[in-house]
Amino acid sequence: MKLSLALASLGLCIAPAFAEPIGWMILTSDEETWAETPESQKCIENWEEKVPLNEIYIKGNVTGATMECFVYNDSEKNCTGPSTALEEGLHKFPGDLYASSFLCVSS
Repeated sequence: MKLSLALASLGLCIAPAFAEPIGWMILTSDEETWAETPESQKCIENWEEKVPLNEIYIKGNVTGATMECFVYNDSEKNCTGPSTALEEGLHKFPGDLYASSFLCVSS
């Protein structure tokens, strides 16, 4: 019985590590280009929050679903406060979009 409980609790600890990304985002600033592979409703911190973004390309990989991402400029980097909602596709900005965190959903 103890072994079963230990294995069950181990399984619960490992299960979140296998969450599937719902798509990807390619982010471009004046300094660099990088990719993120968000999981649904999981907040992603942006460590380059002081650098404005020029482009964000969003592409979902869940068949029959649409991916939408929210860009936050909150000082806590925890996906709270006002946000800019972006649907799949290429979004260009005139160098005035600052992002401290991102949250994507698939619907």
